[in-house]
Amino acid sequence: MLDSKMGQVSNYYLADCYLKNGDKTSAAAALKKVSRMNYDTEMRDEAEFNFGKLSAELSNDREAINTFKSIGSSSPYYRESQKIMSNMILNSQDFSNSLRILADIKPMSEEMSQTYQIVAFNQALQKYNDNENQEAIKYFDLSLKYPYKQDLELRSKYWKAVILQEGGNIDESIRSFDEYFVLAKNAKNIPQESSVYLANYNQGFNYFQQEKYGPAALYYKESLN
Repeated sequence: MLDSKMGQVSNYYLADCYLKNGDKTSAAAALKKVSRMNYDTEMRDEAEFNFGKLSAELSNDREAINTFKSIGSSSPYYRESQKIMSNMILNSQDFSNSLRILADIKPMSEEMSQTYQIVAFNQALQKYNDNENQEAIKYFDLSLKYPYKQDLELRSKYWKAVILQEGGNIDESIRSFDEYFVLAKNAKNIPQESSVYLANYNQGFNYFQQEKYGPAALYYKESLN
C-alpha cells in the first residue's frame, strides 16, 4: 500500500482480517506499516502497541522490546507496554543482556526500576555461584540502587556481607551485616539461606576474626535463639 491516509486505514483493517484468520505474522507486518504513517495518530499509536504485542507473541523479542521502548510516557499504551516489556525481561535467563536493555531505557519507569532490581540481583547470584565475587558485589550494589522489594534488598545486603567476609574485608562485612539487621527487624518470610540466624553466626565470626570476643559471643548466642 502507498503511504497515504487510505493506505494507513487499509492496512489497519487488513491486520484485523489477518488476526481473525490466525495469521499473526501477516497481521504484524500490516500493523508495522500502520505504525509508520502519521495521518491518523491514534490509529498509529494503537498499531504500534499491537505490533509490539504481536512481536512478543511471535517470539520476536528484539523487535517487541524496541517497539515498547519507543512508546512514550504520554501514550495511553505506556503502562501496559512497560508491563509486557518487564515480563519479557524477567522471563529471560540472559541477565547480562537484560541489564543492557534496561540501562538503555531513559528515563526508567518505576516498573522498569523494579525489574532492574530483580535482574541485577539474579545476575549477582549467578556471578557468586561462578566464583566471580567482585562482579557479584558490583551487581548486588546495582540491585541495591533500586530498593523496591525489601526481600531482595535484604538478601543483597546479606550476600554482599558474606562475600566481603570471604574476601577478608571484615570491617565492610560487619557494616553490611549491620544494615541487614536493620532491615530484618521488619522483614517477614526471610529465606533460610539468608536468615537472621545465619547472619548472627556470620557476624559473630567477623568479630571473632577481629579478636573482639565480647561482641562475638553475643552474636553467637543470638544465632542459637
